[in-house]
Amino acid sequence: MHTNDLSQRARVALGILGASVLAVAAPVAVSAASARDLANQVLHSPRITLATVHVSGVVDRANAHQNIVDTANGQAATRSHYQNAPGGTVGLSPAMLQGMLHRSARFPFRVSEIAGGSHAVNSRHYRGVAFDADIINGHRVTSQGSDETAFMAGCRADGATEVLFEGTHVHCAW
Repeated sequence: MHTNDLSQRARVALGILGASVLAVAAPVAVSAASARDLANQVLHSPRITLATVHVSGVVDRANAHQNIVDTANGQAATRSHYQNAPGGTVGLSPAMLQGMLHRSARFPFRVSEIAGGSHAVNSRHYRGVAFDADIINGHRVTSQGSDETAFMAGCRADGATEVLFEGTHVHCAW
């Protein structure tokens, strides 16, 4: 064998080995968590309470808790069908669910509505991209104090494009 042949083979072998090492060391793209996975995390979070009744008193399968249970089971969330509520079902936004989880890292809170309840016509709740929090850090939302302000800022930081203090709750929509 010729010395040039060996060095050529060695260069090829090193090139293959080097590519293998780089492939292992290269960052792997991780896909975003699914709504189902995120809903399971929300459902099992000790810092997020999900209302089982609507503020209106109407009883249906579109309460916040059932919306999350349905999503965790791979089903669409039910929307209420009374007053302005259109009925039917909707998929919940993974970005919104991730926003809930992020907020729970700072504050325990209660979600009063997601896709259910009666809201303004064309409310973003009906598109599965909004939630309302009516208890933040152990107290009912009745005024815009420091907890409410920080909660709202956190929703904005998580990508919410509609964040409102609505007197009895904070509304965050993606």
